[in-house]
Amino acid sequence: MSVGRSFARSWGRGLAVVLLFLVGAAVVWFAYRRGAPRLSEGEREPPAVPALAEREASAHTAPPTPVEATALAVQAPTAVPADPYAGMYAGPGPDDPAGPGMLPHPITPEHVRLYRDVELLDSAWRAMERRDFERARSLLREHASEYASKGYDDINDGLTLLADCMEHPSTSTRERAQRFYEQRTSSTTRRRIRKHCL
Repeated sequence: MSVGRSFARSWGRGLAVVLLFLVGAAVVWFAYRRGAPRLSEGEREPPAVPALAEREASAHTAPPTPVEATALAVQAPTAVPADPYAGMYAGPGPDDPAGPGMLPHPITPEHVRLYRDVELLDSAWRAMERRDFERARSLLREHASEYASKGYDDINDGLTLLADCMEHPSTSTRERAQRFYEQRTSSTTRRRIRKHCL
């Protein structure tokens, strides 16, 4: 008996979905039809190409006077600019030091320094994934020497701890990882340390 009821319920739900779809489609169709222009029986559709009639009418007009010809010549398209990127970028604002044709945000030495920072840390992580711990430690030492002036670097310390933990898992590395995980709550290496060390 329950099989029959469940079939009837599922069939009823399916029918309700189909009916809702059909009602929605009808509403959309009527809304579309309502917005379309209607022609009465006596009206004809407008010509498909109104510009053609205008061109034919202008072909039978008199040639332009010298003043009109000069005005038409002045409106002729200008030569292609020498800079192919001209007009592709928004021009500099009143306080923007960038000149015409320059990108509004050029890559500065600080950008290059930031890209290098991220590249060293990411390369160290990729080396750890390949279990190349010597290369990972070398990259982390290089990162520490280049970016030591910034002060404490939790990402470098976290990745160094992660390399120790992945290469030589022991209770001491696990304890260090647990302390790091509990104390450095804002470090982005916490998730990796939890996964690989704890």
